[in-house]
Amino acid sequence: MSELKACPFCGRSAEDACGDLTCSFCIHADDTGEAYVLPEVWNARFIEDSLRTRITKLEQELQSIKTHVQSLESEVRHHRTMRGWYR
Repeated sequence: MSELKACPFCGRSAEDACGDLTCSFCIHADDTGEAYVLPEVWNARFIEDSLRTRITKLEQELQSIKTHVQSLESEVRHHRTMRGWYR
């Protein structure tokens, strides 16, 4: 099993209770009223995972835009230099 994530509610470490997990500090129950959950459920952070994926995509797009801007700035500097040469 991969490393367990912290409690999604309070941030503290998970505690193993015979294969199921809980947080003894805040003990949040799931929809069925059970306070213990399987590790796969405990580690499932669908909103966080979705946001991380979106952030990664936006960071890649930002880097692409920065590269394009640098290219345009270089081109502008080149044209300014050439214009001065013709004077």
